[in-house]
Amino acid sequence: MKTKKSILTTISLLMVCNVLFSKNNSSSRVLKNDSSFVLMCSATKNSIMNQNSNLTTIWNGTTWSNGIPDASTDAIISGNYTATTDLTANTLTVNNGAIVVITSGYSFFITSTVTVSLGASLTFETNANLIQTEDINTNLGNIIVKRNSSPLKRLDYLLWSSPVASQNLQSFSTQTLANRFYTYNPTSNAYNAIATPASTSFEAGKGILIRTPNTFSDTTPTVWSGRFEGVPNNGDYNIPVTSNAYNSIGNPYPSPIDADMFMLTNNITEAIYFWRKTNNSANSSYATYTVMGGVSNKSGLSAIEPNRTIDVGQGFIVKATSNTVAFNNAMRVSNNNNQLLKTLSVERHRIWINLANENFPANQMLLGYMTNATNGVDPGIDGTYINDSQIALNSYLNNGEFIVQGRSLPFTNTDVVPLTFKTTIAGNYTISIDHVDGLFLESQNIYIKDNLMGITHDLKQSPYAFVTATGVFNTRFEIVYATASQLGTTNPVLNENNVIVFNQNNILKINTGTNSMKSVRLFDIQGKLIKEQNAINASTTEFKDLQSNGEVLIAQITSDQGIVITKKVIF
Repeated sequence: MKTKKSILTTISLLMVCNVLFSKNNSSSRVLKNDSSFVLMCSATKNSIMNQNSNLTTIWNGTTWSNGIPDASTDAIISGNYTATTDLTANTLTVNNGAIVVITSGYSFFITSTVTVSLGASLTFETNANLIQTEDINTNLGNIIVKRNSSPLKRLDYLLWSSPVASQNLQSFSTQTLANRFYTYNPTSNAYNAIATPASTSFEAGKGILIRTPNTFSDTTPTVWSGRFEGVPNNGDYNIPVTSNAYNSIGNPYPSPIDADMFMLTNNITEAIYFWRKTNNSANSSYATYTVMGGVSNKSGLSAIEPNRTIDVGQGFIVKATSNTVAFNNAMRVSNNNNQLLKTLSVERHRIWINLANENFPANQMLLGYMTNATNGVDPGIDGTYINDSQIALNSYLNNGEFIVQGRSLPFTNTDVVPLTFKTTIAGNYTISIDHVDGLFLESQNIYIKDNLMGITHDLKQSPYAFVTATGVFNTRFEIVYATASQLGTTNPVLNENNVIVFNQNNILKINTGTNSMKSVRLFDIQGKLIKEQNAINASTTEFKDLQSNGEVLIAQITSDQGIVITKKVIF
């Protein structure tokens, strides 16, 4: 039996080990080069954490000495090892210069401590995970964690978060220009450049925006192969943040975390936002996730749709509800292929809707019906549009824009969902369905109702094409589900509301929806007739040979039924 004195001595030695291995000082560097000291520290920790003398099994490069390890076994890898299956152990020690590689698709489940001695290596490839359940962070020695991005171009950015301690920023991306590393300022909602990335390291649980390496192509997207090296993060982290403001944080672990559990633990009431774009500064930068689901950033030319998994190395933006954001081991999951972790007790029926200009995709929104949702604003379910692009289609709720909206169950086909549309570019647009799930995979129709033009269009059959002037339109569009006969889709009589006159690329265009025009006369502000078209017999027309001077013109439109509408336009 150990005496009180010997126990205190052992604990004191463990404290010395942890302090020396957590600080970047000369003593630490010397002792890290002493493999005998590393092993002594490991043995000391194991003696404290495993008083019941767990079975030890050693991998010699060919076989395990006492069988394949399990949760009650201390595993020692003393020979080269490439994972072809998951591995479970109480503690893990890699020594004797062994090279250990966990390939994509596999996970190491270690209850307690991970120790890597000098000369040995432990590498987790992209989509391979280290999951620890014991909250005390007593890991020793460095691991390598690799993480590949989606294909990106030069001048694009990505929010990164380190799964290991003391990873230097510039060393992480040596070819990124030194003035292209940023932290997020929750007060100004802007990214601030980090002055000296060569002497700055990632902080656990913090997201850092980094531009792609300057060697990347401007035209051909390239995978950014991130590589982190350091002591693996483990246990509880309480990250200081600014309450009731947007903060840049990130997954601190060498394993994915469950987004829903993260939101529940931290009482997150709004969406979380992921930087997802490819070299496109003009449009929105973020993809969005709530417990309803994820919306990809179509305007950023990214098809990546966030799901319930927040992956290794992933930074993100969240609106905090207190002055700390918590991470813990209970959030960690083994997800090797980015698949949504479905909860059987939650019912979801969803529609992903795309908005596109004739020249570029604009945005994607998500509308769905799910357990615990109401037709009002639901914290954690409804996601506010982050509003970093002035061209967007969203649901319109409580006078606000929601890129994700959850609605109540049971679903009824009499439901009407108001949408808000805004644009700073006049012209031709389309609204279309990207994909659906739940009952919408079946025969349930989905219509877009254009109140301006008096048109109800079946989105399951084809995208809806429309023209628009610039502005914000909160009453033009709705999503409805009733059949066409129930909706009474007769063409409205021509009126001022369903006539659109706009300037597109110095061409004056006129659209009257489902009504046909007989003639159009253009006058200047003094009432002088400057142009005229007759016998149009169509719902669209244009004037190509006008001189654009930023002046007010008056368009007098006459329908085939003889109705006259007058509209002003700046041209």
